[in-house]
Formats: sequence, C-alpha cells, structure tokens
Amino acid sequence: MSGTRLLRIGIDLGPGAATAVLVGADDRILARCTLPADPAGLTEPRDPPAPPGPSDPPAPTDLAGTTDLTVPAGLVRRLVAGLLPPDPGPVRAVVSCPGPADLLGDPAVLDRVGVLRIGAPATTGVPPLTGWPDDLADAVCGPVAVVGGGYLHDGSEIAPLDTGAIGAFARRCAGRVAAVAVAAVSGHLDPGHEQRAAALLGAVLGPQVPVVTAHPYGGVGLLERENTAVLDAALARRAGALTAAFADELASLAGPDAELFLMDGGGHVLSPDVAAAHPLLLLGAPHATTRAGAARLSGSPTLVVLDTRADGMRIGGLDGGLVPDTGTFREVRGVRLAVRTDRVVHVRPDAAVGRAALLERVRAGILRVGAALGDAPVAVAGTPGAVPVPPEAERPAEAESAAAYGAATAEASATVDRLFRFADGSLAEGVRLARRAARDGAVRAGADPRRVRVGAVREMAMTYVPMPCVRLRVTATGPLVDPSATGEAW
Repeated sequence: MSGTRLLRIGIDLGPGAATAVLVGADDRILARCTLPADPAGLTEPRDPPAPPGPSDPPAPTDLAGTTDLTVPAGLVRRLVAGLLPPDPGPVRAVVSCPGPADLLGDPAVLDRVGVLRIGAPATTGVPPLTGWPDDLADAVCGPVAVVGGGYLHDGSEIAPLDTGAIGAFARRCAGRVAAVAVAAVSGHLDPGHEQRAAALLGAVLGPQVPVVTAHPYGGVGLLERENTAVLDAALARRAGALTAAFADELASLAGPDAELFLMDGGGHVLSPDVAAAHPLLLLGAPHATTRAGAARLSGSPTLVVLDTRADGMRIGGLDGGLVPDTGTFREVRGVRLAVRTDRVVHVRPDAAVGRAALLERVRAGILRVGAALGDAPVAVAGTPGAVPVPPEAERPAEAESAAAYGAATAEASATVDRLFRFADGSLAEGVRLARRAARDGAVRAGADPRRVRVGAVREMAMTYVPMPCVRLRVTATGPLVDPSATGEAW
C-alpha cells in the first residue's frame, strides 16, 4: 500500500490492567483502549496439556487462555479492535507481556527437554544441570549427552563434531521430549557446531520439536548459556503457542500482513520467532517498556523512572536510552542464567508503616538507581497507586500509558558480548568487528539500517586466556523499518 501510513499499536498486558495505544506518524497518541486485568467475557484460563509420556510424541498446544506466558484468549483482539479504523492499511503491533518468572517456580508446567552439550572430552567433569534443584531437574531433564566438538579460544576445534553420537542422541529423544537444548563450548564465538547439530536433530525429530541453541546469548560462560537454553526449551511450546495466539488475533482484525513484535527485558523488540525460542528474554519486559515510554514522553533518554502499578512501585533507570549494565546475571532458584540483571528497586505497599516511611523508601530507591546516572531527572509513569510519589518527580503527559507508548515506539537492538582474538596486539580490528556485528544484529532484529546507532564499546581484559584476546561488549539500536517514515532517529 504505497503512500499509506503505517499504524503503530503498543499493547501493555500488565501486570494490572491491559492498555493499548494507537500512535501517529508524529509520535502522538491518537487513541487508547484500556481493559481490566480480568475483563468479563474472555475465555477462562485452561490447564495446559500433560507433558508427553515416554512413548507419546509431543502434542500441539493451544495455550491462548492460560496465565503467565499467558494471556486470556481474545484480550489482544479486543484491545486492537478498540483502536483500528475501518480498512486500516498496514499495521504494526508491539506487545509487552509479563515474562515466565512464575512458571520457572512451578516445575510441573515445564516441558521435558533433551540436553545436548558439545564439548567432549573437555567438559565431561561437570555434567549438564549440575547444581539445579532436584525437583526442577527431575521435571525438565530428558536424555542427556555430551558429545565431541566445540571450539577453543583460538578458533580451533576441541574435537571434530561427533555426528554419529548426535544421531544416536536424537533417536533417544524421539517421542520422549517436547524440545531439545544444544550448547557448545565457545558456541558464542563460532556457532557452527551448534547449528550443524540443530539441523541433524531437526531431521530426526521433525519441526514439532523445537531445537533451542545457546549461542544467541552473549557472555563467555558455557554453563550459563546451557542453563538458559534448557529453560528456554522447557518453555518453548508454551511461548510458541502464545505468540501464535497473538498473531492470529492481530491478523483477524488487520489482515495476515500485520507486523507483530514482543518486548524484551531491555525495552526493545523481539520477533515472534525469537520470543518463542527464547522466552527468558521476556523477563523484565513490562518495567523496561514503561521506562522506554517514559523516556520518550519526557524527552530525557537518561532518567530514573517510578513505574507505579497495582502491586507497588518499581524504580529503574535508563542511561542514554539503554538499561544500565550491572555486569551480573539473573538466577532462578539458584540456577545462573545468561540473562543480565537490571538494577530495579521494588517498593511494595505496606499497611504497617505510614506514608512518610514509604516515601523514604522511594527516595532511597531513587538514590540507589540514580547513583550511576549522575544528575538524572525523575519521571513518574503508570497509574497512581498506594505507594506515594515524591513531589519533585515529574509526570509527563500521557504518563498513565507509558508502557503501551513504549511498546508502540520501541526500537530494535542487538548486543555483542564475546571474545575477539587479535594477533598483532591491536584492539582496533576487534572493535571494528564488534561494532559491525552489533549493527548487523540490530538490522536483523528489524532496525532501519540507515538509522542504527552503535554505542560505546566496553573492553574487558581476559588475562587468564593464553592468547591475545579481549572481551568486547557493545549495543546497537535503531527504529524499526518503516518505508513511509521520514526524519531522524530519536
């Protein structure tokens, strides 16, 4: 539809009430629709199907009406229907929904996963799932294999990829697992062995069994990347059903060409395919999306945001439009993941203390979050709640819709976090490659290649590695491709 403006819809699915906004080409909110957290007439949550038994193939799943990685059936459709004009033309919807944190505490709802590590003989001393709580490991763990392959820091193979062992592992998994996780030593440096293994597994198990690889996660820790891939795989069917439900509901109103994205925990977009394969990236999405919206509404890319919701206030910051890097990783029940933590202070309503004491907790949270941000402004977003807001905090216009607005105006992003080797002692080539990889990743995620911004490169010396190398971390961001848009990136 040449010449037709793209309609952008941002959807905030909570926690709390669900809100959607329609945003125009000038980034103004044109219309909004809000529904209560449990709107009447929606399908009641349904119990997920039982995981496959030892001889049962994984069954297809319809989880549109479940909760956590769950949204009541029809909710997205009702929100979008309240905004779209007749014959809307091209439509893009970006959804922010609560991540799977609660599900990770309930092993009974997780699928059984085959776990393939590529790294023998170097990594057999610490088996996969070492240190996991027994109930979580028992619920998730299917066949496990450690096979030959993987890479050293210099790019050479630890051993040739053992395709015969991978084939035998795939046959052990057939009919016994709902998904498979694959992690290779130094797979983030060279994903070749993980990708070849995934293709071999897919040929045996078929498209109905997702194969989740660990290499998309940055960092240098095999165990963190492996743990994350296993939990992603255990959630993959549920996440895939959720994204499919979103797509179906959007298509029923806007047609099959409507674009759909989901928000991640950094306040940027994910394609439905990436969200389905890596649902742990959704952790923290609601608050990160609110911060992004508050930053754009206030015009301050560096700020502290007081995100007020029914369950209290979350205090977090942005530094140049990005969630500050704490350098630490998230843990779920003692299982360390390759998902970075965010510095967020949660102030909950407390009837046992007075308003003045709650206000002091809020101010302490602002100081803690803002310590690394300098003299950053403080903005309020969300609907007023039981936790008081300091009078010095600013409330931008449309603050109650900040999360939905943050989704509607969200950008694509990619972060590179890996070792770069250099033979001549110069960092210049590694920095150039890191910046190019981050930019290319942002473009693959949906960013307009003409408007990608590459941030500063963070260097970390790797003195324990017996070769010239450095760990580099850099993030690139940019607005999503919109052929009808003009002007500079925000």
